[in-house]
Amino acid sequence: MICIHSFIPYQRRVLRPWHAGVLWGKDPRLALPLMAALRETGDIVVGDNEPYSGHHPADYTVDHHAETLGLAYAAIEIRQDLIVDESGQQDWADRLAGVLNKLLLDERLFQPLAG
Repeated sequence: MICIHSFIPYQRRVLRPWHAGVLWGKDPRLALPLMAALRETGDIVVGDNEPYSGHHPADYTVDHHAETLGLAYAAIEIRQDLIVDESGQQDWADRLAGVLNKLLLDERLFQPLAG
């Protein structure tokens, strides 16, 4: 399961340094390779459970739809100022497509995690 969201570039007037973040909780099968692959795509800062935590108790979607079924998952957060226009949106669509097309060839991601 892959969720995609965006986050505001500033919090309390401080620029958040991440261009994107990968949120995850108990299952690293998709999240860790995803972070590594995103970091290899260029000069971007990728947060590990930043700007939010995948361990947050209110993380309903992952907790109830992925973890309970043993599905591999990751939530991708993209900083909003990077996707404000069509060019930025296309850049991130291409970046994510390139990364995910390779990662999703791993058949182990499609096997439920015994839990």
